[in-house]
Amino acid sequence: MDETEHQQQVDPAILRLARFKGHQLAGKFGFARHDDEDIQQDLLLDYLRRSRSFESHRCSRRTFGQRVINNRVATLIEAQKAACRDHRVQRISLDQSPDDQTDSNLPRLDQILFRVAKPCSQRSADSQLNLRLDVERILIRLPSALVSICRLVMACDSAMDVAATAGISRATLYRRLGQVRAAFAEAGLGG
Repeated sequence: MDETEHQQQVDPAILRLARFKGHQLAGKFGFARHDDEDIQQDLLLDYLRRSRSFESHRCSRRTFGQRVINNRVATLIEAQKAACRDHRVQRISLDQSPDDQTDSNLPRLDQILFRVAKPCSQRSADSQLNLRLDVERILIRLPSALVSICRLVMACDSAMDVAATAGISRATLYRRLGQVRAAFAEAGLGG
């Protein structure tokens, strides 16, 4: 189907609903005020993709479109509320100096990096070397499948990414991570 055929299929009521929902979501649930056109396009694109599966004996095209648009709106809101990008989390610039001068006049990013690096920098060079040797000693004893999981965990952002890269289910990943944790705890490195 070319673009003109798609435009002919879209009921004006569906266009109005997409426009209304776009205006309704803009500025809420973490969407910016100027996102209304992007939201409308997303809603209409989803409608056009799904319109291929429309079955006239189940409902009217208008009802189908309303359900598709409303379901997409719910999915967009759910995605915005996801923990990794929760719109309710305070958004601040990491370059901005803090309002409260408790830590220092360093930008927030420097403060965060300082806090993360602090425990490691407090260890002596000998202590860091010993820790590295202990970790390597434990990894040598582990089966190769568990060692590869350890390397993936250090390289990937999420358990889902690790499982996908390793080609295993998340349940299998968590089971293997439990075995790794047990090996480290047995060697006295549980913390």
